[in-house]
Amino acid sequence: MENNENTSINAEEKNNSNEIVNENSKEVSKDISKDKSEKKSAKSKKSKKPFIVRFLLAILYLLLAIIVIFIAWMTFSAFDRKSSISGLPKNFSVYVRTDSVWSAVEPLIDLKAADVVLAQPAAANFRETFYKLRETNIRKNKFVDLALSRRVDAALYENNNFLAILDMGFLSGISRLAPFAYNFISLENLIYVKAGEKSHFEYQLENMTLYIQTQKNLVLLSDNKNLFEKALTFNNDLEYSPKEIDFLKEKLDQPFRIAANAKKLLDLMGNENPYVKFISNSLDQEDLSSINFGITDENINLAVKIPFEQSQSQENALMNLVSRNSEIPDLLTKLPESVQYYTIINVGTLSELKDAAFTVMDEGSKNINKIWDEANEVSKTVFKDSLDNILFSWTSDEYAVLGLEGKPDPVFALRVEDEKKRQFIFESILSSIVLKTDNSLLLDGIRLPRIEFPSFFRSVLEAFGVNLPKPYYMVKDGFIYFSQSPENLASMNAAIKNGAKLSKNETWNSVSKGQAVASSISLYYNLERSIPFFVKGNSIFSKILQLYNIGKIDVSTKNNTISVNLNSVYCESTDTQSLEGFPMELQDNTIPLLYKSNDEKTTVFWQEKSGLVKALNTSSLKSKERKIDGLAWILPASASTVKKTGGQLWALTKEGNVFLMDADLENVGIFPIITGENPSCQPVVNGDDLIIVSQNNSLIYVNSQANISSQGLDMFDQIKAAPSVYKDKIAFYEKGFLGGIHLMNQKVSSQEDKILPVDGIAYGTPYFFEANHQTYLAFITQAGILTIWDLKGQVLNNFPMTLDGVFYLNVKAANGQVIALSQDGTIFKVSLEGNVTKVKIPHLSAKSGYLTILDYDNDKNEEIFISGESNTIYGFNKDLEFLNSFPLTGYGLPVFTDLNGDKKIDCLVLSIDKKLNAWKIK
Repeated sequence: MENNENTSINAEEKNNSNEIVNENSKEVSKDISKDKSEKKSAKSKKSKKPFIVRFLLAILYLLLAIIVIFIAWMTFSAFDRKSSISGLPKNFSVYVRTDSVWSAVEPLIDLKAADVVLAQPAAANFRETFYKLRETNIRKNKFVDLALSRRVDAALYENNNFLAILDMGFLSGISRLAPFAYNFISLENLIYVKAGEKSHFEYQLENMTLYIQTQKNLVLLSDNKNLFEKALTFNNDLEYSPKEIDFLKEKLDQPFRIAANAKKLLDLMGNENPYVKFISNSLDQEDLSSINFGITDENINLAVKIPFEQSQSQENALMNLVSRNSEIPDLLTKLPESVQYYTIINVGTLSELKDAAFTVMDEGSKNINKIWDEANEVSKTVFKDSLDNILFSWTSDEYAVLGLEGKPDPVFALRVEDEKKRQFIFESILSSIVLKTDNSLLLDGIRLPRIEFPSFFRSVLEAFGVNLPKPYYMVKDGFIYFSQSPENLASMNAAIKNGAKLSKNETWNSVSKGQAVASSISLYYNLERSIPFFVKGNSIFSKILQLYNIGKIDVSTKNNTISVNLNSVYCESTDTQSLEGFPMELQDNTIPLLYKSNDEKTTVFWQEKSGLVKALNTSSLKSKERKIDGLAWILPASASTVKKTGGQLWALTKEGNVFLMDADLENVGIFPIITGENPSCQPVVNGDDLIIVSQNNSLIYVNSQANISSQGLDMFDQIKAAPSVYKDKIAFYEKGFLGGIHLMNQKVSSQEDKILPVDGIAYGTPYFFEANHQTYLAFITQAGILTIWDLKGQVLNNFPMTLDGVFYLNVKAANGQVIALSQDGTIFKVSLEGNVTKVKIPHLSAKSGYLTILDYDNDKNEEIFISGESNTIYGFNKDLEFLNSFPLTGYGLPVFTDLNGDKKIDCLVLSIDKKLNAWKIK
């Protein structure tokens, strides 16, 4: 039993032990499970990022996606292309290409030639914008450089219509979005016309409509709708030959490539010249001519190659000469250095030239053959010989006309082929009683015979534009020279002997550099002496060439190609030059007072005697005009009036009606207003007030808000000269032996009027000026008595003083010293200490005239400008020395401003011959 009990107890203990083990195992298992759960929870917490981090990451992923899409779009745009040539219709007059419009065009912005283009009426809408671009620093911006480093193909067509094609490259990814952007961005005068594949923009300007379309990588721009629509077919490349396509696609080695149809190019270069026109009409080919050129303010060079194939149907005397290969002119090595201009023809015999000229001149209905035939018959009767034999039997194939320095008459040169034959012909015809000769002149050791040509021979010469009735002649080194002036021939003879040759001249070499010596026609010119036909015209090309006063053009032919090489340089001239677009012709005689507006956009105003007010925008050169009945005076409004009301110009009529107008001559506010007072003299502007002196001896104040007030004056006689104002002070001269200068405060009804006595009769207005930080009042009588007062009415020491002369203009002051001008043109400078400096201006009479003081160049020194009774304006510095560029043609009150954005001062001035002049100030 005991054993059974023990066994039972052991079993219980064993069971209890197992229960304990199981419980412990469960607890351990729970702990392990809990630990795993805690670790998993911790791991989960660790992997979950804060919200701000997740938000920023989302934005980053979005930006990356946008960048990827943008790059993909721009890459697609770069490869999804159309050819520029496919949009370029073939029948152009001139074609221009550049592979980087900014690199090619940006250097041209500062050129004087750009001013020539912008002076044309068609460029008026772009002038102001262009000059702002000239002044802006955006030209140095690298992003602008990148955006505008694009290829441009542009062409000019009939009636001066144009087409430009801009290849945007990868940036077309932006330009392609223009139609979509139009829905969100509104631009004035810009509309989008929906027409399927021909949908486009239209931009309306004042005188034209611009048609614009974006097509893949291209942006097309034209001023002609028919031309624009033809370009939009994008199959124009099919019209070109493979050779032309290769030429248009060829890589550029210069900033520009210019091409043109030969016929159209010649028409453009000199259609007014009969010989150029005849050659143009004789060409029968489709090859494109090439043009290379370079241009700076100092130099312009142009090289043109015109290939041609002459058909038998077009064969004629002129084209036969043109088709010959050129040779070196022999005369070039003989010309003396004193030659200032020449034309050398080295293309054929005199007989061949005659036939060529007759072909052209008969085309022009000049009937030269009839003139020749009649002269030939007379020659056979008088000289027993034909003109053909007299002229052609001894002459060769080189001819020239030239001018010498300081000599007005030209010299004509002919190369002698047979000197013995020449002598025989001359002896034969000189023995005739019809021909008058003179062998008596011996000049500088050389005998110079003279021939008086008979009338029938002169008629032939005159038909060719040669006026040579009684020439002297000289035979030397295989050439015979003719001139109306024997001094010319003697000078040439001496220069040739001394070895001073033109080929050694620095200026001649500067325009001959890089040009082949062989030529059929060579022109060397100086615009002060001769003006070639291609410079005379009114085309833009001609006007640009007029900027370069010395030049040389060589025309040569080789292997059926005409080459034209032009090189011109600008040499500093002693004469002051006018700006492009000037002078402007005016309708009527003017009041010689120009006024400049007091705002940033400079407008110049003047008055014509018919009552017409003119306003010129100096940026665009656009003008406005307005007729005002009874107009008496105009004056520019102050800067404060411009800022407050936009009013820029006051106008006053003889009846006392007051106008305040803006830059377009439109009324401001409720103006005009009626004062009811007739003015007795020119008004004056002080701040926002126009001050009028009435015939009833009262001051009328009209402010920019159209308010009127008055102030009575105590005097016997009417005021005839405009008052002078300084801050709140006003002074005016009451003319008469009992009169004097009234000095008073403005707008004060009750006050004591200071009357400053004047000894004698005077003209004009007293003048306020500052010196040594004080203000003074100066006045001079007709007899030259000069008096200076302080504002208390006290006369300064050393005054009055008497200046020699008679004075019809009153004084002004510059740099603290009084300036006076006498009737005989003597200018006086008087210091407060009584020191006098005077300068006599030759040939100037100043009984009437204008004395103007202003610091025109902002150097903090006032300059003096004088206009008398002639059409001349004189300019002086503070030391009474002539300013550079003066005197100028013009009269009255000048205006100084920058007219072309080159940051240099220009002078606008009216002229007696009804013109508005603009001069470049050096």
